[in-house]
Amino acid sequence: MAGVVAALLLFAVLYGSQMGAKPRATIPVQPLPPPDNNPITELELNPITNEKPQLSPSIAAAPNLSDVASAVDTLPAKDWSKFSRIGIILKTGEGTISRAKTQLETVLKDYPSLVVVSDKSDEINGVQVHDVITGLKDRTYERLLKGWKGLPESKLNSSETIVRRDDEDSEVLKTQTGDGWDRDTLKFFPAIELAYAKLKNADWFVLIDDDSFIMMDNFVNYIEKFDKSKLLYIGSVNTVRGPVCGVTEEKNKFMHGGSGIVMSRPAVKKMLGIVDHCVLNYWSCWAGDVSLGLCMHDAGVTFESGEGFYGEPITEPSWLLGSPCHIPHVLHKLTNAQMRTLHNYLESDPIFKNSKATIGQAYNLFHKQSLIDPKDEKMTTDINYPGGDFWEGVESLGIFGTDDQRSESCRKKCIGELKCLIWVYVPENKKCYMKSQLGFRLEEKGSGVKAGVFRSRYNCIS
Repeated sequence: MAGVVAALLLFAVLYGSQMGAKPRATIPVQPLPPPDNNPITELELNPITNEKPQLSPSIAAAPNLSDVASAVDTLPAKDWSKFSRIGIILKTGEGTISRAKTQLETVLKDYPSLVVVSDKSDEINGVQVHDVITGLKDRTYERLLKGWKGLPESKLNSSETIVRRDDEDSEVLKTQTGDGWDRDTLKFFPAIELAYAKLKNADWFVLIDDDSFIMMDNFVNYIEKFDKSKLLYIGSVNTVRGPVCGVTEEKNKFMHGGSGIVMSRPAVKKMLGIVDHCVLNYWSCWAGDVSLGLCMHDAGVTFESGEGFYGEPITEPSWLLGSPCHIPHVLHKLTNAQMRTLHNYLESDPIFKNSKATIGQAYNLFHKQSLIDPKDEKMTTDINYPGGDFWEGVESLGIFGTDDQRSESCRKKCIGELKCLIWVYVPENKKCYMKSQLGFRLEEKGSGVKAGVFRSRYNCIS
């Protein structure tokens, strides 16, 4: 029987060569010497060319992160002239003030159009930190009393609670003495109002958290495609579900705050026309970005789904990151050390200074790994990664191979293609799928499916 199988396999090989069958070409990559601490001998042979794959340039040149982070102070001063029309609103808090300090020492150092807001007054490197929530309720009452008579008389002298104006029997809302999250929800409206008053030359306002890193050079190019005279509210669109915060089916969208919220000056002006009513109407809302979205809807401002606003960490390539060639504008949930590292690399490395930085490049700053390291491959069973395919086909082993053998063959095909980030073998149809990016949907169950993700291959290869 073994002799028959061998003969059949030999016939298949000879027949294929006579028919002109050609192996698929791999993507050319400029050969680079491997790092001393990451020998090329650890890499597997390309099953098609029988050659060892080369390291991706961005991985081979991965920096010593401690050196990069410590080199921030040696960078030359940045020329902010082309950014003068972009106003930055940096939102921090008493418990996270170290993040704001890192921002002001790196990406926002000496930035001219900047307002820093918090729940406590402070000063960082000569920059004023404004307390925007102390007395917020009383200020709101006083302004409304000048032009609106609908506030219940019994609530005029209250300094502790607010009741929703459209329902006097609703629950008592939270005071200003909650924890950091509660206090943060109150900062959005007064922060934007303060920035509008102080940054009179700003055409755009960008509201960010103190752990959100704005890629300034990428962003200034991105925002130029929008009309600054329009009522625009731009960011990563999220949906609120359930009867909370006054949400209805007609108004259930908002821009995620951690990813960065961009507003044109006309949009801010329109929203500020009803801001006092929004402060009171949405005081009970658990999230400030949701409150802002509701107020923007009430003001008739146009919602614009933005690109490059990332709410999740870049320490793992997930379905939220999409293609490694995407251009990021705001990255959320960075540590102080990561902010310093990324800032220094953006300002000093010629790869970043001469072109737009991609999300793949940013990701690989924090992953000094070989192109294919067995320890780097995340193997899964019974989980599929739908979407993002650049190749699919029936495994060549046919009836003579087991599913385990076919899945291993699929894996080796992926290793042989430098742009292959994920391989998936589906036993139901005996097909192998290779993907250059993570799927457009969340991973899903798939009985018997085997897959692997090469995390350090999350690179933009043109």
